[in-house]
Amino acid sequence: MIHQGIPDQHRLFWTDLGIDGIANIYRLLSVSAEKFLDAVQECEFRNEAEQRIYNYLIRMIESMKINSLRNFLRFWTGSSVFITDKLFVIFTYGYSPFAHTCGSTLELPLHYNNYQEFEVEWDAILNNIQEEWTWSMDSL
Repeated sequence: MIHQGIPDQHRLFWTDLGIDGIANIYRLLSVSAEKFLDAVQECEFRNEAEQRIYNYLIRMIESMKINSLRNFLRFWTGSSVFITDKLFVIFTYGYSPFAHTCGSTLELPLHYNNYQEFEVEWDAILNNIQEEWTWSMDSL
């Protein structure tokens, strides 16, 4: 039953892949805070501000629910599933966070005075992504 609808050119690949294999692929691609934290690459900090903002990032990831993690991953990489095992962070003096999705690199500005400012901005960004994604999928 699982193999119905598979195009002939893909049949060989999927024939050898059973339920356990599909479940394993799902586990590999799925999002969790632990997987996120494992993927975020350690930075060399040039100053205390970079260390502080990086700590805000880690704290935020640890506190996120699955839907927020998916939206954050989509912002960072362009995908809501893990297609890379490395996520990079760089710091800027810009105003807003910016993602280079091809390189899985997140630019974080250094202007946040406290964690609450950091979290409020990310909540707004991630809620906006969810609304845009929902709208674009609904309009198809």
